[in-house]
Amino acid sequence: MSDLAQVGIVAAMRLEIAPLVRTWGSEVIVNKGRQFRLYRSGAAVAIAAGPTKESAATATNVLVETCAPRVLLSVGFAGALSAALHTGDVVLPERVVDAETGESYTTSAGRGVLVTSPEVAGRDRKAELAQRWSALAVDMEATAVAEIARARGCDFAAVKAISDDATAEVNFLGRFVTPRGFRTAAFLAHVVVRPSLWTVVRELRINSERASLNLSSTLRDILSSKEGIAGALAVLGREHVGSRN
Repeated sequence: MSDLAQVGIVAAMRLEIAPLVRTWGSEVIVNKGRQFRLYRSGAAVAIAAGPTKESAATATNVLVETCAPRVLLSVGFAGALSAALHTGDVVLPERVVDAETGESYTTSAGRGVLVTSPEVAGRDRKAELAQRWSALAVDMEATAVAEIARARGCDFAAVKAISDDATAEVNFLGRFVTPRGFRTAAFLAHVVVRPSLWTVVRELRINSERASLNLSSTLRDILSSKEGIAGALAVLGREHVGSRN
């Protein structure tokens, strides 16, 4: 069994935390016939779960059963629901809400609301979620991690980087999202014959790279803080939005 860890980091995709884990050690573990790759540095361990609540729940349970972290962080990209947020901003919400069930989870530090939606949110869906939940941002996984943290007695926080602003129309990505990951080959085949999407996809790539860099920088600050994880989260939570490029 892998060594125990203090902090468990759950992302949807490796690219979201690639700058963070690039120099970390990694190992593959097998759980119930499935392989999962864990990235480790010191007392922190990270896993790329896949972009759905189902995937996040599965990977988080594996992480907890394998490494028994005391703190669980749901990290990754989110869409802005507020015009005050821009691509690259880093958000730490004080509460995450499940858009399907209305279930709400309090984080250990932060401000504002993050809502978890089962689908990629386009412009109209973002406006609807913002109005209904008074939320700042939307993701697809955080409440799954929060639910397991509550059940397992772990501290929980969410750290999200904005990859698309409130007016961005990204719902065309939804058809390529599966519990096992993003269907990259199918996506590229779709885009290559649709020149109207080329500029949009280029902007998404640039914004995703910015979000990944800022998210990874924020996570490094949290993990290396002399104030400890709780202290670092409290400071960043009061600031609400981290720096952006």
